Amino acid sequence: MPYVDLPPGFDDPVEGVWKIRPEQGAAALSWTHANWQHSILSSREREAARYRVAQLNGCLTCQQWRVQGFDGVGCTEDFYQGIASGSNDHAYSRREQLAIEMAERFSLSWDSIGADFMEELRKNFSDDEIVDLLLCIGQYVAQGRLIHILDLDVVCPTAPSSLAVMR
Repeated sequence: MPYVDLPPGFDDPVEGVWKIRPEQGAAALSWTHANWQHSILSSREREAARYRVAQLNGCLTCQQWRVQGFDGVGCTEDFYQGIASGSNDHAYSRREQLAIEMAERFSLSWDSIGADFMEELRKNFSDDEIVDLLLCIGQYVAQGRLIHILDLDVVCPTAPSSLAVMR
């Protein structure tokens, strides 16, 4: 049972919560769409980070959410199942491993990321990709926790392929 009263007429409680504060809700949706449609990261890198944050947040919505067609770029159920240990799993590229590890560090120990990890990140990502990764992870942490805290976790249907650009 959600901890806030949602406006009537919304089948999707996450969509409904943005209508409680429409000005901020519009900004939150814009941030989400920017990450999905304009990120320069590969779909697998972004999904690895997103899914790891979902696991750490305990957000059922985010753990069940899939984009139609992403299996075509390797975001299969096997891909998602290995993410919890993916920062050390050779089934993931080095960039995917680092995206998973950054999601963990950002979510759990952001104040101790350190120069060594950032140096490793910079060996594998350009500066604009690092900023992109951090913006994506920040959105996943913030919105995922909001959804979970307000008890709005639901199992979402597969998102339409038009939502995200595959890379």
